[in-house]
Order: sequence, then structure tokens, then C-alpha cells
Amino acid sequence: MDALQFVFLIGVLLSIVLQVIMFPGTVIQFGLILLYSILTGFETVSHWNMAFFAVLTLVSGLIDNIANLLGAKKFGSSKWGIFGAFLGGILSIISFQFWTALVFPFIGAVLFEIVFDEREWKAAMKSGIGSWIGFLSGYFLKVIIAVVNAIAFLIIISS
Repeated sequence: MDALQFVFLIGVLLSIVLQVIMFPGTVIQFGLILLYSILTGFETVSHWNMAFFAVLTLVSGLIDNIANLLGAKKFGSSKWGIFGAFLGGILSIISFQFWTALVFPFIGAVLFEIVFDEREWKAAMKSGIGSWIGFLSGYFLKVIIAVVNAIAFLIIISS
């Protein structure tokens, strides 16, 4: 392993930590791997490898909202609650504050259930909890994708 490979491997591994603390680690990984590929003329990391990393990065980006919505739906949320969780997820992305990803989808689901679907507090809270459980599931999946990216990059540059 040469110095360039080592530097980029460290960057890809550190981006797992960024993903754990709710920064866009998979996007950073993709950028690092793309930069490495360009610098090496796509000799080690092929275009097909880059397509693989691109797909994983896109999936990782979609997981947050999909997991929130599925969690809310699984816990009996109405369409309004699901929409509230979705809007909360969008607001958390816009805010660039990692803690908002924990709170905004939950609040959105609960508020929309109460205000627009006229549900009781208990049913609305159940919807919010479902959204939160969905978020946690998505969070862990994103960390797994970041680890898969790092392992795949290590295997590719080692061969």
C-alpha cells in the first residue's frame, strides 16, 4: 500500500466516525473515493466500482426519510402523521443540526396526527415513536453502508 492509498483509506475510515455522529459520512466517502480514482486515472478503482459506491451513497441518502415513514406507518400512523414525519425529516436536513434528526420527525408526526387527523394524544405519540424507531433503524443502516464502503474500498485498493 503506497502513501496515497494509505491517506485515502484513513479518510474513508474516518468518515465512518462522521456517519456515526450524523454527518454525511457516505457522501464524504464517495467524494474521497472519486478523488482517489481521478488522481490514479481509474486504474485501481474502476468506473464499475464507482457506480457501486454511487448506488450505496444514494441508498444511504434515501434511508433516513424512508425509514422514518415506514416506522410511523408500522406503528399505525395516518397519512397525515407520515407526512408530518416526512416534513420533520426535511426540516432536520435543512437545519444542519444533527440533534434535529432525532426530534423533528417525531414532532412532525405527533403534531400532524393531532392537528390534521384529530387523533388522541396517545395515538399521536405512538405514531411519533414509530417515526423515531424508524429513524434509529435507518441510522444503523447508514452506518452499516459506511462500513461496507470502507471495506470495499480497502479490498479494491489492496488487490
